Amino acid sequence: MTEQHFRFAPEILQRLGEELNPHPDQGVVELVRNAYDANARTCTVNLTGTTRLGGCIRVTDDGDGMDEADITGGWLVLGRSSKDPTRRTRLQRLQVGQKGLGRLAALRLGEVARLRTRPRDVPGREYELVLDWSRFAGAETIDEIGLPVTSRTDAAAAPGTEIEIDDLNVRLTRRDVKRMARALLLLADPFQADKGFRPVLEAEDFRDLEQLVQQGYFEYAQYEIDARVDSDGRGHAHLIDHVSGLEVDVGHRALIAQSRHDTQRARYGSPAATFHLWVFNLAAALAGGSTAASKTGLRDWLEVLGGVHVYHRGLRVHPYGDPGHDWLDMNLRRVRSPEERPSTNNSIGQVIVEDPRNRLRQKTDRSGFIEDDAFVELRYFGQDVLDWAATTRLEHAESRRRRERERAPQDLQRAQSRLRERAQRIPGPEGIKLRKDTQAVERAVTRELKTARDDLLLYRTLGTIGTTTAFVAHEAFNPTNVILRMARTIETRGREALNGRYDELLDQPVTIITRSAERLRTISLLPRRLLATDKRRPRTFDVHAALRETIEIFEPLLVERDVDLTLSFDDGRPRITGTVAALESVLGNLFVNALAAFDRAPEGNRALTLQTSVEDESVVISVLDSGPGIDLPLDAIWLPGRSSTDGGTGLGLTIVRDAVDDLGGEVSAVSRGLLGGAEFHIQLPLTTQPPRV
Repeated sequence: MTEQHFRFAPEILQRLGEELNPHPDQGVVELVRNAYDANARTCTVNLTGTTRLGGCIRVTDDGDGMDEADITGGWLVLGRSSKDPTRRTRLQRLQVGQKGLGRLAALRLGEVARLRTRPRDVPGREYELVLDWSRFAGAETIDEIGLPVTSRTDAAAAPGTEIEIDDLNVRLTRRDVKRMARALLLLADPFQADKGFRPVLEAEDFRDLEQLVQQGYFEYAQYEIDARVDSDGRGHAHLIDHVSGLEVDVGHRALIAQSRHDTQRARYGSPAATFHLWVFNLAAALAGGSTAASKTGLRDWLEVLGGVHVYHRGLRVHPYGDPGHDWLDMNLRRVRSPEERPSTNNSIGQVIVEDPRNRLRQKTDRSGFIEDDAFVELRYFGQDVLDWAATTRLEHAESRRRRERERAPQDLQRAQSRLRERAQRIPGPEGIKLRKDTQAVERAVTRELKTARDDLLLYRTLGTIGTTTAFVAHEAFNPTNVILRMARTIETRGREALNGRYDELLDQPVTIITRSAERLRTISLLPRRLLATDKRRPRTFDVHAALRETIEIFEPLLVERDVDLTLSFDDGRPRITGTVAALESVLGNLFVNALAAFDRAPEGNRALTLQTSVEDESVVISVLDSGPGIDLPLDAIWLPGRSSTDGGTGLGLTIVRDAVDDLGGEVSAVSRGLLGGAEFHIQLPLTTQPPRV
């Protein structure tokens, strides 16, 4: 019997190097992480001619270096590390490199890679290893290629390592360099005042970003959250609101009791960690005396640093906190409940985990941690802290609003009483005139308060209708799916059992059931999409994009009613400031009114036109239909309760009028327009600020 061994073709080096780390910056960052493990205090990445093929990347550090045994027994061994993850280094660091696959990605970027290293334990000695990848191309297996390590004496050389990757087979675009600059800048916690490790990229983008980060805008934070979970799994959190003065602590029992996750567990199963979050109100943070440059600086600062970053054993772990990687689901939770919640766009945070027992394990491609129990529990801790903070701030805001509501009538009465008393003290005609003016003001205030109360009752009723409709639609969604599945089951079994007579006996009724259920399922999604909370946040937005999204929501209703919709949008991207919900409510109510009008005149073509035109500093949105037109006086259609439709609420056009007012615009109507039916024109002021790219 002969023994055989695994043998690896040279192509395995390409797959391990290039496919595990598809972006050049990730491989370079791994070389810098190795420098951290080697007790380096600084590590410099130099790019030469990298915008074209054949460039060079040089990574130099002042760490402990390696001797020949370290090179052959560690650096050249792929898939296993000689590092002890539980033992601290000379500088008391817990090492982060493990499998050696990350550096392979960087070494494969060029045709030739050179390692020069000077060990601290062997002063004056330098070792060199050259990796010429062309030598592997003709080999059957990688063990055929010898890699000699040469040494020489250099008494003046300081300890450290230099890796030079020559004749690059990739071009680094400006985006690649900026991505690398951000990764290196955030690799060692940039928020620490005393940094024990500093990576540097010799490139203009890095210097610009470094200067931006060093400026710092933490003093503009609206509120902060400082939380921790100890080694026993017990959590604690502290919230301080710099605007309202609110300051609250919460202990482990209260924190875990309100968790949305497994409430039966007594402790968090994660390693000890700290979580700090700074949250900014971009609209108010720099109000009053701030310059345009500082406002732009804050936005740019958040764009670079925004999100919650994870620092494990002193170094940042990709991709947590990268653009688009919302590992704590902050944005999703804000969409579901926007009140008092941060997002990755308006906050900066860090979760710091030392993890001496090495419980968090990074994936082979270094793209985050394996999502085992330890990591999932760490995420639960972060989410529980965010939920607690949101609930606490919402309760405080609601309490403040209740106090203000209770105090407002008393304050008004006292102010009116003082005004009357002062008017009484003024003699002669001026006093008489002032007393009459005071009475007129009181009557006007009374009328305004009554109008506000009526509006409040109206919109509370509408809110109840909306939430009830959303609940009913949600309840209808699952039964509709059951109907669809059963209809398809009947079709399948019927075709098998009826031997060709299915089309004659069951095809038509089953098809009707299926189509009706599909329409019902689509329509049941309407209320939830209309009530999406992110649409109620004021911002500057693209009118055409918002209109198209609203059309998409109402499309099932239009198709069901055989409505021929025509779109005619002006050129460009007109932008307005307000809420998407306001514009959506305008268009939605006009669409519903048109559908109701079509029902009153079932004969004839059902045509609906939506068009926009930009005029001077405003955009005009027009909605025209081919229905029977408006029978009421035009002045009356905006009043609540007035409707041309039997059983109609008469609230739709009232909502249209109020929503247009909220957007700072005007609305007008024509009883019978170009298509023969009602015609509405909404004029809204354009936002003069150009969109941010």
